[in-house]
Amino acid sequence: MPSNLSPTMLEVTISPLLTSLATSSGTHEAPSGILLYLSPILRQRVKFLASANSPWMKHLGQDPKLLDVLNNLISSGCLEVHPVSGVVEIDWHENIVVTYNCVDVETLHAYVDLGSLDNLHVKLLWCANDSESGSSGWKIEGLSTSSFQEAGFSALTIDDAEKLHEARQQPDAAVASKLDHLGQGKQGNVVDEDEDDDYWAQYDATPGAHTPARTPGAKNSPAITPMSSLRNPVDPDATSVTAGSNALSADERAYYSMYEEVQPALDSHDPDEAAQLEEAGIESTLDGTTAASLSAIAARNADKIKSLQMTAVESGSSHSSIVNIDIAHPRPESPDSVASARGSGTVERLELEAKKGESADFAIRQHISRSIRGLYQLAKASRISSEEFGQLVQGELDLLMLQEDE
Repeated sequence: MPSNLSPTMLEVTISPLLTSLATSSGTHEAPSGILLYLSPILRQRVKFLASANSPWMKHLGQDPKLLDVLNNLISSGCLEVHPVSGVVEIDWHENIVVTYNCVDVETLHAYVDLGSLDNLHVKLLWCANDSESGSSGWKIEGLSTSSFQEAGFSALTIDDAEKLHEARQQPDAAVASKLDHLGQGKQGNVVDEDEDDDYWAQYDATPGAHTPARTPGAKNSPAITPMSSLRNPVDPDATSVTAGSNALSADERAYYSMYEEVQPALDSHDPDEAAQLEEAGIESTLDGTTAASLSAIAARNADKIKSLQMTAVESGSSHSSIVNIDIAHPRPESPDSVASARGSGTVERLELEAKKGESADFAIRQHISRSIRGLYQLAKASRISSEEFGQLVQGELDLLMLQEDE
């Protein structure tokens, strides 16, 4: 069980770390003996994150100013090792403030304010059955140059910290039980569903499958039944009006009235376009015209054009309104053109192969030059003179020439 920190326990827990800061400030690795006084998480941070560019003191906390503050304390002599005892001596009975905070049933923190060392605060963690130290006790969780934020919930004793933790948990439990008792969550969902049903039911009031035609008083064909008809039905006893529409406010009526002047983009029937096409004698394709209807329209147009052409031929008039247009049909290529095309393709292919051969020759020469330069640099590094290197190369060339002659 954790116990309140006495001055003797504070000295045993924190004094080894202060002594290590004073004696091992110039090294980037933490002394092996100090690791047992650190919590498991801080122990791993200091052990694995410390490097030549990042000393171990930097990883004793998350505060970016921690390393500078520690160096100032060491250089100013505040962390000075006593010549007789060999440790940093601090009066643990005066100007030392210890508070506790119970985070949960398994986590207990202690905050130590070192009054004699300005801007240095120590955070301790109660560790049960530590695997490396083999015992339970207070371990250093971290250092900071400012007071820890969790200290606002701390108490002067462990019992008071546990009572504060229980008090913080009671309001949440009371609210949860009250909500379960009243069933407010379930009732709220039912109300939301009813409002959604009333909203979407307004779109089901559109009669028929097509958009109604444009009225003289409106410039655009309405997409849905006017809201005025919903608000003022012809039959006063009609029950088709939903309950939600009767409860609309003035702002909601103004909002929904905007839909009366909207033509939907995906509507399959446009009364305005249908009226214009009817005047021009053209059938609309927006109301489900099939491919057969389209082919029938094309056939009728072709018959009209053919009859006009026959009339122009019979009249023999050179000023016919029908303009003869020459259609450029694809013609077969002549043997000469085919041969010339094949010949030009052969020439282009040969030129391309010649270019590839030149590129390959150039690359090979470059590779040989680089290889010789690399061998020369290797010979220089091995203290082989230029004359000896030349003799080696010349000897290999002579040997290759003899092999070729054979």
